[in-house]
Amino acid sequence: MALSLGEIDSWDTGALEEFSHQLGRRSRTLEDLGTSVQDAAKIPG
Repeated sequence: MALSLGEIDSWDTGALEEFSHQLGRRSRTLEDLGTSVQDAAKIPG
């Protein structure tokens, strides 16, 4: 699907930035969870 410059001009950049921030937070949360699980696996017993 091709986009025209007119379509891109009408994008709500504020909403796109907020969406980007939300994805970044979720990504960090999943990374932190993975690290916590790995750390927990190192605890003996």
